[in-house]
Parts: sequence; C-alpha cells; structure tokens
Amino acid sequence: MSKPSTRSTIRAARPSPYRRPERNKVLKRSRRRRFIRRGTAGTVLAVAGLAALAWGSSLGLDWLRSTPLLGVRAVSLDGVRMADAERLRAQLSSLRGENLLAANLQALRSALLADPWVREAVIRRVFPHTLSVRIEEKQPVAVAVLDGIPAVVDRSGAIIVPWLARLGSLDLPLITGVDAVRAAERPGRVRVGIEALAALGQHDPDLIERVSEMNLSRQDRITAHLIGEPAPLFLSREDVTVNLDHYLAIRDDIHHRVGQVAAIDLRWRGRVVVIPAGNPARPAGLGLGPGTRRPSATLRTVSLREPSPGGQHDG
Repeated sequence: MSKPSTRSTIRAARPSPYRRPERNKVLKRSRRRRFIRRGTAGTVLAVAGLAALAWGSSLGLDWLRSTPLLGVRAVSLDGVRMADAERLRAQLSSLRGENLLAANLQALRSALLADPWVREAVIRRVFPHTLSVRIEEKQPVAVAVLDGIPAVVDRSGAIIVPWLARLGSLDLPLITGVDAVRAAERPGRVRVGIEALAALGQHDPDLIERVSEMNLSRQDRITAHLIGEPAPLFLSREDVTVNLDHYLAIRDDIHHRVGQVAAIDLRWRGRVVVIPAGNPARPAGLGLGPGTRRPSATLRTVSLREPSPGGQHDG
C-alpha cells in the first residue's frame, strides 16, 4: 500500500490562516441577534408610525368636516322644468354655511325626491364651496280623467299630479272614458291609450301633435279626436298608426263626397266606413284596395256592422 504524501499530510494537518471557525460562529450569532433586534425595533416603529398616522388622519378628517373654510356658499340647480323650483331652492338654501363634507347628501336627495315631478336627483360636491344638483323629471305623456278628475300621467300610466291651471303650458292629449270601465280595469285601459300615443309618436312625431283626445270607454276600439277634424275616428287598438295613415290619405275625398260626417270607422280592412251626420243608420263606405292608400273611385252605401274586438276586420 502506498504511503500518503508527506506534503499532503502536512497540508491537511496545518490549520488555514484564513479560517477561524470558532470566531465565525460567534460573529454569526452576534449578527443574528442584531438583525432580530433591528427587525423588532423596525416593527415597533412602523406600528407606532401607523398609529400616529391614523390618529393624525382622524384629527385631520374631523377638522376638514368642521372647518368653516369648506362652508357651502353656492348651490346650483339644473334640470327643473315642471317641479316647484322655489321649494327645491328653499331646501337647498338650508345647507348654506354647512361644511361641504359634513352635508348629508342622502337626506337632501330624499327631500328632493318628495316632489312629485322629480324622478331622480344627482348631487355632487364641488370643492371648495359649491353643491351641484341635477334634477331628472318624470315625463308627462297625457292627461287622464280618473274618477272625474283630470290628472297628468307618465309613460307607465302612474299619476304625477292632478291637473292644475298652472300646468296650462303643457300641451298633452286627453285620455277619457276610463271611468266607464270597472275600477280594476282602469290602469290597464289607461296604458292602452298611452301605448297608442307612443306608437303614434314613434311613427310620426307630427301626427301625435294633432291628437286632442282618445276615448277608451269601448273594449273594441279607440275613439280619437284630432285637432281640426270635426268627426271622431274609430281606431283599432292594434293598428292605430295604419288606421290614421289611411285616414289622412283620403280625408279630403271623404269630406268632399260625404259632406258633414258624424264619425269615421277606420278599423275595417280594405274600406273606411263613414257615418254621415244626421243619418247614422246609413253609413257610406269608401273602398280601399289592398295595399293602397288612395280611395277607389266608387262610393257606396253599406250597412253598419260592429266588428268583433281585436284588429282590423273584413267588411
């Protein structure tokens, strides 16, 4: 067996001048203790700093909520057309002098929504001294006579306010005949009139401006009165726009041939039934060819029949 080299043995037995194992262990323990102490101190300082910041923030927020430097000095109000603007401004003026941040905007919004015309109220703080209020009003579409009292109604048929003299600036069609039906059916009957008006407005905005009144007392028809037209028009509930288009296409010919008219029934498919004034038992029928909007050349007398409810009917 070969003997180990003497140089190797001596090198292995001689301690390295660069290795100090015992001192290294002491240094590591010392550094670990210092790190722990520093980490603990840093944590304590961070917690203390956060606590001081929270305390300062609380005091700062309290100061901001109470300082007169942020007092309300101006209130802007937009979007008011039909609502009681003076009453709304009086509610807003009560906030003058209050701190802008401390003002209870939810309570203010609830107070504004109490006005029957107000559908929504959006309130914003505008620093440093202003409250900005934007009002969105309900949209009136008609005046409905309910229990003998005219009332302004919105698109859902809900009453906004009773009709008052100060509302004379509103140019709205009148819905009548609702009191002739059972109380449980009245809301639905009002919606029938509103849907008919909406269909007319979508079809021809100028046409709806000519509607003066819609009578809904009958289940099988809508009786419409147009501004400037002497005779009422009987319309199908399902084809209001088609019926009126047909009438406007031949109205001049009707009045030229028949003269004074008591009523005009537009619900029949292919014809218009004209009831002459003073002789309702003998209506005159104007033939309308399928798909045409001009009357045929023949004016004939037909017997008056009441069509069954729903849609236009064959003659």
